Amino acid sequence: MNYLNKRFMHLATVCLLSATAMADSYDPATNRLTIDSVQVGSTIYSGVVVTVGNVISLGTQKPAVPVVTAACLNSNFTLAQVNNIKAGMTAEQINAIFGCAFDPRKTSRNSLYVSRQWTNSDEYIASGGKIPLIIVNVSFDLVSDTVLQAGGRPLIVTSGI
Repeated sequence: MNYLNKRFMHLATVCLLSATAMADSYDPATNRLTIDSVQVGSTIYSGVVVTVGNVISLGTQKPAVPVVTAACLNSNFTLAQVNNIKAGMTAEQINAIFGCAFDPRKTSRNSLYVSRQWTNSDEYIASGGKIPLIIVNVSFDLVSDTVLQAGGRPLIVTSGI
């Protein structure tokens, strides 16, 4: 029995050290760690489930990757979120603030800047205009592709917020 416990602990340790992180999950209610695949020697195991006993240590924390949807809804926009947009940010950072992506169909470019637009227009049209139309236009530098500033503030025009 002692041999089996040692073998299990070895396998559990190997699972924890060589797991593929993208599909891994932990259920604290059952103490089960589900791992997409684990390699032990030359053998690869798929769909590995380990019952975790005592946690000896935790590594560093990483912030969760924000979920960004393709379509923006009315609920994606608040004045506080707009105020979080800063000069020098990228479009991807603004996508993360709103939780939705800018509409590439509404991107325009001139000789001075690129303008990208976040809007709930599809939701507005689908509702027959029964919800407010929200538009957030942000201007980006042509070279660095980051938010421009004017008078020390980010160059943003909003409507409906």
